[in-house]
Amino acid sequence: MTGTKRVEGKKRAVVDPAAFRWDPPGAEAVSAAPVCALLALTGTLVVARADGAVEAVPVAEGPGALLGRPRALRRSGPPLTALAWGFGEVLGAAGERIARIGADGVLRDGPGLGAPIGALCTRAGKVFAVAGDAVHTLDRAGEGWAVVRRTPLPFDGGHDLDIDRNGKYALVCRRPREGVVVELETGAGVGHLRPGGHAAKTTTELYGRFSPVADNVYRFSSRAHHVDKLARLARSGRSLGFRHELEQPSTWCTPVASSPDGRHVASRQSGVGVLVWDLATERQVLFAELDDADREAKYARSARRAPVAARALGDGIGITRWAALPVSDGAALAIAVAPGARYAAVGGADGSLTVVDGATRRIEHGDGRVRQAAVLTGVVPTGPAARHAFGRDGTWTGLAEDGRVTTVDLATREVRALGSLDLIGLVVLGLAVEDDVLVVTHAAGARGHDRATLAEVWNADDVLAGLPRPTYSGGVLLGHPDAGEWPRALIRYDPRTGERDGDLTLACEDGTFAAGRIVRDRRTGDVAVLGACVWHQRPRWHLFRDGSPAVHLPAFDAVVPEVFAGISRQEGSWSLHPLANPDEPLASGLTEGGLSFIYPALHVDLARGLAVGQDFTGRRLAVWRLDGSAFHLHDGLGEAWSTGYAFSDDGALWLHSHKGDSLYRAVLPSP
Repeated sequence: MTGTKRVEGKKRAVVDPAAFRWDPPGAEAVSAAPVCALLALTGTLVVARADGAVEAVPVAEGPGALLGRPRALRRSGPPLTALAWGFGEVLGAAGERIARIGADGVLRDGPGLGAPIGALCTRAGKVFAVAGDAVHTLDRAGEGWAVVRRTPLPFDGGHDLDIDRNGKYALVCRRPREGVVVELETGAGVGHLRPGGHAAKTTTELYGRFSPVADNVYRFSSRAHHVDKLARLARSGRSLGFRHELEQPSTWCTPVASSPDGRHVASRQSGVGVLVWDLATERQVLFAELDDADREAKYARSARRAPVAARALGDGIGITRWAALPVSDGAALAIAVAPGARYAAVGGADGSLTVVDGATRRIEHGDGRVRQAAVLTGVVPTGPAARHAFGRDGTWTGLAEDGRVTTVDLATREVRALGSLDLIGLVVLGLAVEDDVLVVTHAAGARGHDRATLAEVWNADDVLAGLPRPTYSGGVLLGHPDAGEWPRALIRYDPRTGERDGDLTLACEDGTFAAGRIVRDRRTGDVAVLGACVWHQRPRWHLFRDGSPAVHLPAFDAVVPEVFAGISRQEGSWSLHPLANPDEPLASGLTEGGLSFIYPALHVDLARGLAVGQDFTGRRLAVWRLDGSAFHLHDGLGEAWSTGYAFSDDGALWLHSHKGDSLYRAVLPSP
């Protein structure tokens, strides 16, 4: 993602989550009405319901039970449609008036604003509210609050409000797709917030947030594939300038809610899930899908609209008007994230509550049901790694684009910066660990470096000249000559020394072989190549052994290099076949669970009898037992879209998130 390093380098204040601790007394609550609004404080989740009830739900920390019994703070009255932290008390939007709930649990009336309140925000010791066609600024007046400024807006009925970190500008959005940034002191328009590109007509809801560390705005819209980062300031009447996109897994990402400290933002994903962003670093820090439906049902739910008018268009039709579909009973109406992203919460139209613990990813419902026990036991920040590798000795090594090398001992979680490699002018393709040597393959060759000192122990750039895209697989460095003709052989190299270790002829019975992807069996030395014979141009996998002609392999959907096996998909399931003997599967009938997996990214450990992968849409972590006895899904780890997995000797699963530049340690399910 462009611009992350620049954002991370800015100075930002450290906020103590204890400053947002609130624990009011109250009798046991009994309401099950739809959830209107949520406010996630440290240790307490505040819930406002459609019947006017307001509850305080205790939220614990640690791997055990999350939620305590809800306490009633208010049992009836106008429903509170928005909640905000009022620096020691909770503020709510009750029609045209602000309601106040103190630490003693007593409800008090605040000032009236003369129009229905659409949104609340607190910043820099003040309270801000959108009501009618104005932003109202409130300051302390004795024990309460008083309006000290009214900033006019070019429209009324705003549903979303944010204030920049200095308390100078307001960003207000109105449904379906209109937003504006104004200067609070003068009311001058600074710029407009509008949907971008093809989403201009299909957007049904728009939200915006100021950066907590820079002069930028983030645009959240439904439907849009990304969160957009915009320039904050523009000439009056102009749209805010586009900077870049922040990738997200869903096309339905509203409503949006900020943490009380303003650093984190939670957005609803596809109707029921929640995604949490750290806007100071522009990174996802938590994503829980919270959806057990199959992929077709998820797609229908995320669409949330249906065509109602069309016209003839060439040989087909073009949709000219769409209608929004009703929200399902269980869909999320309100979301929240606590200071420091300690937990995220979702409130449903059916009155349900779901809380995800940020540290352990335990997921618990408000009625006491545990959707998922604690699965995450540690996160180790590694720094950026363009290429990385897990070693067979229980280590992880990362190579950054600028050549910095970092290693992590998985047993102790110790992170060590080893130094830097000179990669100037090189297009790095891969990193591998072989005993005490780091093998770096690049577009024109390969090099070996001592793991401890990073000193170069061999350089095969000259030897591999003319061998495009050398490959490291199965403990051997492989390359094939390409001098303007079809490659006729694989040249093998010892990765410990960089010395040539024999050739392997590539020949089909009916022509010369054109090599593509290459994998090698570490145990037997067999090599499988994805390629094509000259006379049969469709690429397929072939098995090569020394002194033997190519063996044509079945059409696999993917190949798992570490176990030298192919994956074959069937309707709703998949099987694993050894490339050396495809007719005798290692595992079969492994369910897909109605999900979508990127099978080339699966990790298989035959010794443990386990396979691991991630669902493409919901990013849930899947663990299969190869004997078919169990299939487990871990939710809440979606931000760790992994580019590599490893099992450690203590029975844990490690995965590396290139988006979060971290290693995640997850516990494995019981047999």
